Amino acid sequence: MATQQEIRNKLGVAIQVGDVITLEDAKIIWPNFSGAKDMYNAEGDRNFNIHLTKKQADELAADGWNVKCKPARPEDEDGEERCVLKVSVKFEFKPPKIVMRGNLTRNETKLHEGIAGLMDDAEILTVDLSFVPYFWELKNGNIGVTAYLKTLYCIVGEDELDQKWNQEEA
Repeated sequence: MATQQEIRNKLGVAIQVGDVITLEDAKIIWPNFSGAKDMYNAEGDRNFNIHLTKKQADELAADGWNVKCKPARPEDEDGEERCVLKVSVKFEFKPPKIVMRGNLTRNETKLHEGIAGLMDDAEILTVDLSFVPYFWELKNGNIGVTAYLKTLYCIVGEDELDQKWNQEEA
């Protein structure tokens, strides 16, 4: 089997093995940190998509990332193409660091594999994240690159009951 560097060279992309890409104030869409099976996702496949600006999409695509863009829909306020990058979340070898903080209580929760699914239903207000490339090759000869989550910090919405009960626990 080919090494990461050999696959990268075959792809001829600007992304380097070991690159870390950081996006601040990112917007997560279609979160599936739990790996639940649905019509777009196989059982156990933990991932999410990052909504990208046109500029971000162009820059990442030029470097070789697998950015997907679709024409704007009528409800899109800016009228720009809808561009996304799928990011995989894997805990097997080097787990990502995922930290969720409440917007009112500022309580911080470090998420591990068993509770990462809390992100699926959270009201995510702000996200800063970093990801790394993983170059892959299938037995049929297909090659590509996948974004793997490295670090994610987010602020999630809380209501007055969250605030009340967190204060009583302190």
